[in-house]
Amino acid sequence: MKTVILSLGLFFFTINVYSQLDKAEEWKNQQLTSNYVAENEILNSILRYDFSEILSYSKYENARVGFIGENFQRIQIHFISVIKNSEKPNEYFVFGKSKVKDNVCEFQGKIELVTARYYKQSETDEIKQGFIIANYTFFENPKQNYVGYFKGILKSGFYFDGENKLKYDDFVLEADGYRNNEFVGSWISYTTKKEKVCNWGDFRIPFSNGLDIGAGEFSPDRKYFEFGWKEYTEMPYDKIDEWWK
Repeated sequence: MKTVILSLGLFFFTINVYSQLDKAEEWKNQQLTSNYVAENEILNSILRYDFSEILSYSKYENARVGFIGENFQRIQIHFISVIKNSEKPNEYFVFGKSKVKDNVCEFQGKIELVTARYYKQSETDEIKQGFIIANYTFFENPKQNYVGYFKGILKSGFYFDGENKLKYDDFVLEADGYRNNEFVGSWISYTTKKEKVCNWGDFRIPFSNGLDIGAGEFSPDRKYFEFGWKEYTEMPYDKIDEWWK
């Protein structure tokens, strides 16, 4: 009987995990089929460029926001290093740290670029705007507390300037609803196998309706202040809390 119960539990856990990843996959397809996006695949033509600085961009560190779980508990993510694999140009090795409440965990893993597109129109004729979409898996250090792994899909916007140099796409930073480096996925506990939705991004969080009540910029609803968001509102925008050091 115990074997049957365990098997059923594992079955439902698997269904739950895949439901979250399916949502991420649907989100990816929405990005690719948008009327604003060109149909031509460009990944192979841009693999010679190094996207590590785009993926780990820290100029707007305080603008990186994220949540974990159904109660929108605040999670902080920082990439300490992102290194391009010299043997696989679509693969990047990542080392970073996560923070939930006072619990800080280090993690390492990979980002794998899977597709890339240009937009049909750029903000100006001098630049060329587009985005990459990638799969990611990050494993937290099992020797630390309350640990698991992150898995999902990310979208990162870039542009090429007039000199064909690769840049983080903050070209329309002042526009309402601006966002970049969006991560959509799950966090799965090593010990309990419990899965939680876990999304984050620069300036906005994907699928954060209910938490984010801001119009032009991210603003957490007061009813979630007890889950780490009061501290977020009290942090001056120009001050960086280097909690990962």
